[in-house]
Amino acid sequence: MNTTKAEINIKNLASGIYYLKVDGQSVQKIIKK
Repeated sequence: MNTTKAEINIKNLASGIYYLKVDGQSVQKIIKK
């Protein structure tokens, strides 16, 4: 459920590598070109 919000917010970010914490546990590495 949080993934949808994350994807929408990431679109507004600049290019680069981001690390997303979900519930303070798992960390997703997101690379935006």
